[in-house]
Amino acid sequence: MRIDVSGKRLVLTDAITAHAEKKAEKILKHFDGVTQIAVVLDQDSASEFSVETLAHVVKHDPFVATATGEDVYSAIDHSVDKVVRQVQEYKERLRDH
Repeated sequence: MRIDVSGKRLVLTDAITAHAEKKAEKILKHFDGVTQIAVVLDQDSASEFSVETLAHVVKHDPFVATATGEDVYSAIDHSVDKVVRQVQEYKERLRDH
């Protein structure tokens, strides 16, 4: 399982990368079929950040979630939480069949 953190128009610090990786690991707790997670950070303006999280899952299209905010850490949190919710719903659908 691989977690990739990348940035567009943004300098990635070690703290931001560590925070994104730590939050992305939450996705793994909910579903074992995740093969790769990509977190892409972008700085739209001087104070606006957007985060896109992609979770590649076995036998399914990737789950994608985006979030924006003035704080890069909270945008990461919101984006990962959206993917966690999508993965949980997918897991429930698999379990119900």
